[in-house]
Amino acid sequence: EADDPMTTIAYHPDANLKVKAMLGSDIAHFDVIDAAEVMVEAWEMVEHNLMTESDFREYTFTNVIELHASMNPDFFKGTPVEGLVKDELARGAKRDFLSYHEC
Repeated sequence: EADDPMTTIAYHPDANLKVKAMLGSDIAHFDVIDAAEVMVEAWEMVEHNLMTESDFREYTFTNVIELHASMNPDFFKGTPVEGLVKDELARGAKRDFLSYHEC
């Protein structure tokens, strides 16, 4: 969840294993009054130097794209982020988007 500092373990520089963590949000729960606050809470991990901006981008964007696009290349087609996803996939062509299937 956005306010769980344990997430940062996946991005700790001394970790021996890189975990492709993704933001799991409680945005639809009854106690989330303002949906915009979810990302503000998540960003606090960067503000507290628990993860870098690059880590945060992976956590909230890149890893999500890799997971869904590896299973269905058209997953984001017709969505507001379709162009951003295409750009990210083109930029990350050297990455192995099938790594999720190898687990």
